[in-house]
Amino acid sequence: MFEFVFKMFGQGFAALPQKGMKAIPEQLHKQLKSGTVQFKQRVSSINSSEIELEDGRILRAREIVLASDMTNASKLTQNHIPDRGWNKTQCSYFTSRKSPLPEPIVALNGSGTGCITNIVVPTDVRAGYGNGNDALICVSTSEPVGADRLKEELQTWFGSEAESFEFIKDYHIPHALPRQLPGDNAFGQASLKTKSGI
Repeated sequence: MFEFVFKMFGQGFAALPQKGMKAIPEQLHKQLKSGTVQFKQRVSSINSSEIELEDGRILRAREIVLASDMTNASKLTQNHIPDRGWNKTQCSYFTSRKSPLPEPIVALNGSGTGCITNIVVPTDVRAGYGNGNDALICVSTSEPVGADRLKEELQTWFGSEAESFEFIKDYHIPHALPRQLPGDNAFGQASLKTKSGI
């Protein structure tokens, strides 16, 4: 998985849409015919040609593409797709008068110590992500960590400059990314259809 992600970042550029990540599905949605997308419709079961909604309605189609997270995909395919669980993260946001990073990069913690896994400054890429002229700093950890402890560790990264970072808010994200094991993706070899044809 590391090799795949590293290759993707090496061959292209990461980007932040001006209006946030939600702009991506909104752009796709605008290109579809009106009524094509149905919101707030929970699926209770699927087979190769039918989708049963929680309210009992049945939708029929020539082909059904299941595009969901692994946990729900596993339930809907009776465990044909394995549920590997989730990697969690906490994202803590700070502001500063200027970016602590020299360029728009993701700074990874390769030291093997500390609780911070990476730091990124979204305003280095898109000024609109911040409040006025301040830099918005996103600090990621794999476990919940208090702002005071983070500020102490940030000082080992940026010295006394980190003393001026102002804490805004943190978000605990239990389903940040699906946990992936060696061979899970099996690029070029993975079966793209269940036995029932989904």
